[in-house]
Amino acid sequence: MQLQPTDTNAGDAKNQIQEYKDTLIINAAAELFYKRGFKSATLDEIAASIGVTKPFIYKRFKSKHELLERLFDKVFAGLYEAVSQCEQLEDKDPVRRFEFFIDTYTRRKIELSTFSVILLEEEKSLSPEKISDIRSKYHGFDALVTRLIVNGVEAGVFQVGNPKVTAFAISGMVQWTHRWYQPNGKLSIEALCQEMTQMALRLVGWTGQYVLPAPPVAQR
Repeated sequence: MQLQPTDTNAGDAKNQIQEYKDTLIINAAAELFYKRGFKSATLDEIAASIGVTKPFIYKRFKSKHELLERLFDKVFAGLYEAVSQCEQLEDKDPVRRFEFFIDTYTRRKIELSTFSVILLEEEKSLSPEKISDIRSKYHGFDALVTRLIVNGVEAGVFQVGNPKVTAFAISGMVQWTHRWYQPNGKLSIEALCQEMTQMALRLVGWTGQYVLPAPPVAQR
C-alpha cells in the first residue's frame, strides 16, 4: 500500500512539500505497522526506514497514535473520493454509475489490502472517538451504495425490496475481498472486478433491461 499526496493546494509549493513529507512518513509507518504490529513498531524504526531522525517525525506528528489515526484518515478520504466519483459521471445511467462504484471499490480494496489488515488488527489501539469516526465513514459508504440502488429502482432498472439491506450485503461482500483474494493467483484484478460487478448487479435485480411500470388500471 502506497498512499499518494493529495493535491489540495496545487499553487502552494510549501504545502505540497509538507504534504509529501507527511505522506512519506505515513507510508513508512503503515509498512512497519503491517509487518511488526503497532505496539512493536517504534518511531525510531519508522524514521530509520526513510533515512530521517525521530525529531523529523515529531515536527509533524505528536505521537505514534497520531500517525496511526492520520493513516486511517488519509486512506478513507482517498477511498471515498475515488468511489464517490460515480455520482459525478457524465453518464447518468444508474447501471453505469453502479458498475463504476463496484469496480472502483473492489479495485481500491485490493490495492489497500495492507491497510485493511492494519485496520482489523489495530482498531483496538485507536481512541473511542476515532473508532466512532471510522464507523461514521463506513456509514457514508453504505449511504452511497443505498443511493445508487434507490436511483436504479426509481429508474426501473433494479428490482430490490429493501435497498438499505441490499447495500449492506454488497458493502460487506466488497470489504472482505482482501481476506481471500490472492494477487498472484489465477484470477486477475480485472477479472475479479468483473465478477464482483456481475454479482452485485444480480443482487440488485438487474436483468439487462429496463422494467417498465405497470399501466394504470382503467376505471370502470
